[in-house]
Parts: sequence; structure tokens; C-alpha cells
Amino acid sequence: MYHININVRFLESVINPEVERVKELFVRENISDISNLSMSKGYSFNIACETKEEATQRAKELAESLFVNQAMESYDLTVEEV
Repeated sequence: MYHININVRFLESVINPEVERVKELFVRENISDISNLSMSKGYSFNIACETKEEATQRAKELAESLFVNQAMESYDLTVEEV
């Protein structure tokens, strides 16, 4: 059994409206000590596989078919044996 964490974020070339709203709040609240704000979404689950390589491949397949819009998002994943 392996535990999978998939972290999905917008590509740098895509403007995230939620991040832009928070940046506007920073300006409004005169917050100037924060920079490079970004936001991501995460998926976490266990998967039954025989090997870490198999679990990694399956997680990539799931990420690319279900969780990530590759035209707008990128992702990274971690795989840990449980």
C-alpha cells in the first residue's frame, strides 16, 4: 500500500483570480512584507500496488486524466509506502 499526495497549481503563465483577489487585499490592508503568493490544490489517497514504481505510474495516470488540466496546470506528486 502506498500513500499518494498530488499538488496541482496553475502554470506561471495563467493568472489565478483567487490569488489576484488576495493580492488586492494586501494592497488594501497595506500589507507589503509578502511576495510571490501562489495557491495550489491537493489530493491525497492510498493506493494498493505491488511496487513504488507501479504506484508512481498509477498516480501519474490518475493525475493526468482526472486531477490536472495540463493546458493550465502543472503538478508534482509524492509516493510513500504505508
